[in-house]
Amino acid sequence: MKKPKALVLCGDGINCELESEYALQLAGFESSLVHTSQLLSQPALLKQHQMLVLPGGFSFGDEIASGKVLAIKLKEHVQELLADFIESGSLLLASCNGFQVIVQMGLLPSVKANQTHVSSLVHNTPTRFTNHWVTLDVDPATTCKFLTGLKTIELPIRHGEGRLVVE
Repeated sequence: MKKPKALVLCGDGINCELESEYALQLAGFESSLVHTSQLLSQPALLKQHQMLVLPGGFSFGDEIASGKVLAIKLKEHVQELLADFIESGSLLLASCNGFQVIVQMGLLPSVKANQTHVSSLVHNTPTRFTNHWVTLDVDPATTCKFLTGLKTIELPIRHGEGRLVVE
């Protein structure tokens, strides 16, 4: 049986890419590290994969806001392709700074083209770094392939700009 392919973004302040690649291999994926500049110059690479992983870190030093510079670059070069990728049922896993990137891109709550950006991640209240674990309930009606069959998940919360604001 042919293994599904996962593209793990790396470079420019991204970290945890090696751990992400290893976890994907354990889960049965053929994973490859692709530098940000390579994806930006060759966006069609996305079409060769069934999963895209945006790991954590401090992409581009989190200039302007967490994940903002990488979000701008991805919007410029791969937004349309990424929307098609997601709409086709391919997987997107974005953790830590990667999640901040997809929120900054306007991919949440939807990937529809030309939709108004309705959410943002802003500084915590109070404005200090948060570091603890939380238990979240999983909606039994979820269609998320990562959560199917789960009732709860435990996640680490570690951020300075993680307060989700939705219009």
